[in-house]
Amino acid sequence: MIKMVALAKKKPEITLEEFYKYWLEDHAKLVSECAEAMRMRRYIQSHTLQGNNNIFLQSRDEEVTSYDGIAEVWWDSLEELNMALATPEGRAANKLLKEDESKFVDLSKTKFFFTEEHTII
Repeated sequence: MIKMVALAKKKPEITLEEFYKYWLEDHAKLVSECAEAMRMRRYIQSHTLQGNNNIFLQSRDEEVTSYDGIAEVWWDSLEELNMALATPEGRAANKLLKEDESKFVDLSKTKFFFTEEHTII
């Protein structure tokens, strides 16, 4: 299983509430509409807890709470992802998702990377 992870940071000109609302309602709907063309297996959003919930982690790493959330997208394999991006529909869906992300995500501060999962427990 291949997973794309995004450590997301909101655009500075929008509130955290606006960011989460748009991400959870509008962007999630668009991802659902594009999932088949992109051959996505799964999509999960994790929104960062606010307040003192992360205080015990700050002594470990000041960057822990600097991200507003995590997005995870799964594919069965790299071949599936590459096949999706090789089709006109997949490329159009990918472009549409990137354009939508630029509305609410600070792409200059958001980190994206691919991983291969190894389940331990």
